Amino acid sequence: MKKLLILTLAGLLIVGFISCGASNGDNMPSSAAAGDASLTETGDENSKTNSEIIEELENEIERLNALISAAYDEKIDLLSRIADLEEEINAVNNSLITQKTIWLKGENSRYLVLKEFLTAPYYKLSIVYAGESEIEIAKLNNIWTVKASPNGAKVIFNDYEFEVTAQVFMYDVEKRETNELLMPDLPPDRTAANMEWLDDRYFLFIVMFDQGSVVRGGDVYVYDTETGEYRAIIKCEDYWAFQTESIDIYNDEFIIFNSWLGDGACNFDEIKHHLLTFDEIYELIENNKTIDLSQKESLPPQS
Repeated sequence: MKKLLILTLAGLLIVGFISCGASNGDNMPSSAAAGDASLTETGDENSKTNSEIIEELENEIERLNALISAAYDEKIDLLSRIADLEEEINAVNNSLITQKTIWLKGENSRYLVLKEFLTAPYYKLSIVYAGESEIEIAKLNNIWTVKASPNGAKVIFNDYEFEVTAQVFMYDVEKRETNELLMPDLPPDRTAANMEWLDDRYFLFIVMFDQGSVVRGGDVYVYDTETGEYRAIIKCEDYWAFQTESIDIYNDEFIIFNSWLGDGACNFDEIKHHLLTFDEIYELIENNKTIDLSQKESLPPQS
């Protein structure tokens, strides 16, 4: 009896285990399906993100291609401009006749460059500062005189030529400025020709007729660059009897005035040389005086 009961209980336990196993087996497909659904959702999210990245990259490539195209067009334009500039430079170099360099005194290495060309404007005056490129000061149809002050701080120049009323300019080297020195009080039909610095403040210049083939020179004026005032210091009562042609300055000591002696009838056949010291010139300036060199003894003629 006991044996039969034990066998019965064992059978029931086996049936119970089998039932539990079947129940667990039925649940397994649900879990797997849930897992597959989760993976599918994650895959969709990754696929969407990649699509966005690809679209952004395509847009960036399109933008860069546009920049490359624009840069290429700019390169072509620059190459064309370079070619044009090279042609202009070659044209300028081919038309250049002369070039003169004028060094300026001072702490820095600075110099002027005066160029003459075949075509108008025929003259170009420039300056070169240490470590810099050439800077244009003026372009004129004529540059007759270019003179730097003894300290190299100022430069005077004019465009005097036959039968032309000259313009006089002064360039300030430190300020890098050019100004025209107007002289409305000069006698009628007279103009500034040759110019020479007396010192860092004053310069001398010859005022002569701006027309007439028999003109050799004129009176000597002084210009004060601090005040803008100017006046005659060497003057002959009879303009056609005595005309100063040029001025030579020697080491802050004396000045030679080279003049033509005429007969009063427009005939100039004898040249005279007169010497004045700097002290004599300063006395004329400070005391507002003039002197007539035709009445003074000249230097003996050179043998």
